[in-house]
Amino acid sequence: MGFIFVMEKTHKNKLSKNFQPLLKDKRIICLDIPDEYEYMEPALIELL
Repeated sequence: MGFIFVMEKTHKNKLSKNFQPLLKDKRIICLDIPDEYEYMEPALIELL
C-alpha cells in the first residue's frame, strides 16, 4: 500500500475524481493545511 499526502480536501477530491483507477492501492491523507504557502516557506516547513 502506498500513501499520498495532500494539503487540502479539494486536492483529495480532484485526485479521486481524475485518477481513481491509479489510486486502487493508495491511501490519500489530507493534512488540512491551506495551500497558501510558497515553496519551502519556513512557516510551512514548521507545520509539516
